[in-house]
Amino acid sequence: MAKHIDTTVPPFTEPPTGGLRAMFAQFTALVGSLVKLTDAERDLDGYDGQDPALSAYTGAVDAARDRVLAHCAVLLLGERVSDMDRGLQMVTQMVRTAVTTDKAAEVALIRNLCEMREQTVLFRIYNPGKPGYDAVMDKALDALSAYAAGPGDSRGLGLSGEVSVAHSAMSLHFNRLLGAMEHLIHAEQAIQRRVAADVLCPRFGTAMNGAEAALTAMQDRILCVLAADLTRDEDRRLWELGFALRSLLDRAADETQQGFFDLLMHYQEFFMVSGGSAVTRRTREMQARYFQLLQQMMKLDDFGGPGPGGDGAFGPDLAA
Repeated sequence: MAKHIDTTVPPFTEPPTGGLRAMFAQFTALVGSLVKLTDAERDLDGYDGQDPALSAYTGAVDAARDRVLAHCAVLLLGERVSDMDRGLQMVTQMVRTAVTTDKAAEVALIRNLCEMREQTVLFRIYNPGKPGYDAVMDKALDALSAYAAGPGDSRGLGLSGEVSVAHSAMSLHFNRLLGAMEHLIHAEQAIQRRVAADVLCPRFGTAMNGAEAALTAMQDRILCVLAADLTRDEDRRLWELGFALRSLLDRAADETQQGFFDLLMHYQEFFMVSGGSAVTRRTREMQARYFQLLQQMMKLDDFGGPGPGGDGAFGPDLAA
């Protein structure tokens, strides 16, 4: 994406007034502005310099981008009262991230979220019984998908092709994620309270640093999975599991982590691919390994395990 101006969000101080109706109007204006920004950036065809001869085009991008960020700033100040408010702000945050980030992986992640929105139960954006709201969301996510695709990119919503090779970019990234999960489990096992005799000794500090590094490495692998191209149905199922792991980690600070894990395990078969092809069999093997590692992770103190005295997920905090 062309970046010509500072990414600072305009200093709006007033949220939209008039309740949900006003928020919808502001959101509709945001979608229209995003479409215009996409068109303006495509006119530049990926150029990000400052050639005076192209000043009219770069100026159009800057102006369109300003309008998008202005709408985002107002919407994100609105009060979250209902699920629809939260949904509008969630998509608004995705738009702002896509427009301001300089990280290609974040844009790719958003592109994949747009593509997977109707295929996964993990990303809930629609509101049953509210067809008008769902239609607005569809238009917004279609516009966001087009923007995230970027100039000259034909991988927009629903345009992914089918491949028959043994590994895709997604399956390679997912395989590396499995390795990162296994490495994290081994690193965490060294600092479990039932085996760590002296938490003040240098060896424990080294092990703690190793566990933190392993967690960071696994989070990086999750991002790679979520940003990988979705070129076949098996890729979409692996993407779901990557998103599930990220969602599980996001719940580490509250009491919903264990419940979310229980749901994942209860519906494990729902996430598994079906079929008899070599690609499908290999994908199921990776999925089965994922759930095995997930169970091992959740037995650790930091992921809901028994803690220092059988106190459950928050035993370590209570005993600290």
